Amino acid sequence: MKNKWIEVAISCVCLMMITACGTGGDRDNDKKEKSSTKEGKVIVTLSISEPEPFYEAAERKFEAKYPHIDLQIKSFKKPGEKWEAGEMDKYKKSIDVAMLAGTSADLIELSGLPAAKYVSKKLLLDLNEKLKQDQTLSQQDLQMNIVDALKKDGGLYTLPASFSLRTFVGDEAFLLQSGVTIDDENWTWQQFEQTARKLVELSGQDGKEPRYALTAQPADLTLVEQLFDRYSQFVNRKNQTASFDSPVFIDMMEQVQQMYKDKVITDESTTESSQLFYSDILASADDFIKIPYMYFSQPKFLQKPHAKGETGKARIILPLELGIQAKSAVKEEAWTFIAFLLSEDAQLLSERDGFSMLRSLNDKKLEDMKAQVKKGAYKLADGKVAQVAEKQFDQFKTVINTADNLQELDAKVLSIIYTEAPFFFSGHKSAKEVAQLIQNRVNTYLKE
Repeated sequence: MKNKWIEVAISCVCLMMITACGTGGDRDNDKKEKSSTKEGKVIVTLSISEPEPFYEAAERKFEAKYPHIDLQIKSFKKPGEKWEAGEMDKYKKSIDVAMLAGTSADLIELSGLPAAKYVSKKLLLDLNEKLKQDQTLSQQDLQMNIVDALKKDGGLYTLPASFSLRTFVGDEAFLLQSGVTIDDENWTWQQFEQTARKLVELSGQDGKEPRYALTAQPADLTLVEQLFDRYSQFVNRKNQTASFDSPVFIDMMEQVQQMYKDKVITDESTTESSQLFYSDILASADDFIKIPYMYFSQPKFLQKPHAKGETGKARIILPLELGIQAKSAVKEEAWTFIAFLLSEDAQLLSERDGFSMLRSLNDKKLEDMKAQVKKGAYKLADGKVAQVAEKQFDQFKTVINTADNLQELDAKVLSIIYTEAPFFFSGHKSAKEVAQLIQNRVNTYLKE
């Protein structure tokens, strides 16, 4: 590796004697030659963890539209292959090594990978200017709230083909009946606990069966939900340090445990009518009706409880997220593929999961649903006709267009918490002991 850099340095010095050298990073990239097929097509490689129907369908359409480009998809797993123990770590390490060496594929599917780490090491190309200058895309039609949420320090290093949303829904009929007001734009998890306790108590009056704030939700999941909007408080990726042994995290664990002990929340499965709030992932416009209306006759989309200064709007989940390797020799062609994925041609592919990255397609879907509901032709999973007020569709649209909560938690850190936290919630270890275990394991991982 040292000899390689010496050769690069000598070449640069020689070149400077002939003409201006320009910026070092750009010169390194410009020296790389584009690979091509026998037919003269420019080869663009795409690295993915496992076969993805959407990319395969998009590849066929893309190459038909851009016949001078040969998109070659390289998958870690073959079709039908199952993931064995330790293989995901092996895959991630192979990508890490290739990214650091500048030998990875031109396009990298980053879902489940530490994109923030690659950005900090300048291993991904900033796509800001390419997006601004692209004449094939309409900025007005793009879901720019999703794009803006992806920006880091003004840079845009990844773009998704679609997105899903984790939303928080309440039983509006019961909330109105109870007289309890909720300022969901500003409520913290502490305020949620106070409100939930009051609502649970009111639900049990008049001899009725008490309801729970949330049901069928394990304590470790509730803990992680609280962690989402405070992740940077406990993990400093830049300095590669963690602070899970802090009193704040220990208090968080104990608060969650107390809500379960007091039956404010339960991990037991109950009937849909037993809960007051509901949190789930919506992967399409249809889910705005099919999921919450199975639980409540009058659902209300709320902001999720969140830390002060953070957003409680719908959390963005990216099933597919692409970046371009900073040293790729085919940046323009790689960008052409990303831009194609954001075009109507690709967004209309049936293989694409999630909400569209085009506002017009999301709006059209909602309008179609509204028309079906108005005719009484929209049915729920149980066969009942959906009763949805027309004003609800405006709220659905608002949820999509204002979602800005994108938290890039490291999957490995979450795995550690999911592994260790149950020892506290089951009573086998103290909160302090578990917090220290999490702290030690996360610190070891961050320094790898």
